[in-house]
Amino acid sequence: MKEHKKSRRSAALPFVITSAILFVLLACLAVLFFFTYSELENARKLYDPSAARDNAVQKSESELASENVRLGRQLLIAEQTREELENRISELEKELELQRGEADADEDTLNGMIASLRKELDQKKSEIESLKQDIRLNSRVNSLDLNAVEDALSAISVRVNDIPDDLVIKTPVLRLSEGVPVVDEKGEAIYDIVESTPRIALFYSDLTRGYSCSFGSGDGFSSTEMDMLLLAYQLVTSKIAEDNRIALASSTGAENAESAREYDFDEVIPCSPSTEGVGENGDGTYSVSELITIMLENGDEGAYNALVERYGSAKVLSAATSVGLDVTGGKISFTASRAGGFAGRVYDLTEGESETAQDVKNALSNSINSALTAYSVSPKEVAHICMRGECYGDVAFVYDDNPYVVVILSDMSPGDAVNSYLGSVIELVDKLHESLGK
Repeated sequence: MKEHKKSRRSAALPFVITSAILFVLLACLAVLFFFTYSELENARKLYDPSAARDNAVQKSESELASENVRLGRQLLIAEQTREELENRISELEKELELQRGEADADEDTLNGMIASLRKELDQKKSEIESLKQDIRLNSRVNSLDLNAVEDALSAISVRVNDIPDDLVIKTPVLRLSEGVPVVDEKGEAIYDIVESTPRIALFYSDLTRGYSCSFGSGDGFSSTEMDMLLLAYQLVTSKIAEDNRIALASSTGAENAESAREYDFDEVIPCSPSTEGVGENGDGTYSVSELITIMLENGDEGAYNALVERYGSAKVLSAATSVGLDVTGGKISFTASRAGGFAGRVYDLTEGESETAQDVKNALSNSINSALTAYSVSPKEVAHICMRGECYGDVAFVYDDNPYVVVILSDMSPGDAVNSYLGSVIELVDKLHESLGK
């Protein structure tokens, strides 16, 4: 009997083991099923367009707008780089064509450079398409007209690089023969006329959204009018700082706080303004404040010289260095982009609450030399200073829903044809600004 029971238990053992194994397998399958279902659901949410739209809706209007501005800035930079690459490739291809067949032509080097630039151009085009796709996905708010932006940038590039033939610069150069001047039958030196293509540089920057672009950014220029703006900026910022120090000293009960004042803009100093119609003061003296206004409104060298005599030329050089302009041998030079960066500081200054800074804004707004930016973007309000010395152009703020800086510089001289050409470039910049939205 005991043996019979033992036999029954032995027969049931495989069944129990099998059942246990099946139970474990079922449990594993259940866990695997739930894990797989969860992963598939997550994947569906990730790739399902309707789910993506639902996630996008969850973003706030301000987040989408901010994202579009960031993408727009990247697109603007990428588009400009594309334009520059295409222009460079075109130049190299022309150079290659000219050298073709010449004994000493280095065609392999040029072909290598062109191939490298084309590869970079293809990468840039891919980046542009990717950015455009991202902007389209975010297009519910503050969308950019991508075609309009591209067209505006292209139009500026063509206009800057295709300067009209009638604006060619003609420079008389003394004719020499073995280092000796050549003379005519009257014994007068003979000069040959050498023609050269004008240099032009452009910078644009949206002061609230950060969009910016530049052309000819490596070209350096100098101008007395830039020195004037630097001097005004240095004097006004120094006066504001001094006013704040004196106010703080007075509030703490310090004696003779006013006696340490260096920047008294009511102080009168002698001056003979160089601008016709300015200088009606009977005693030939003007306050510092009046001279700053005369200098900025008219680009007046007499007022500038009087202020330099009073405060020293070191103020101008110090200001140039502090705002990132180049100073070599006491001479200040600047690119369009560096000038634009400085202009942004001037804008911030003039938008402050200081009455002295407001006087600067009013003077720049009332500039008599308005043939360029003020005329080109009318009826928008403009504050600017015109470069008319060693270069010709404009450094301007355009007041808009989103104010912007535009700097245009050239080595041409003022005149109707030059004004028309430079003005047309500024008009295209304004169209670019409009294409970037509100």
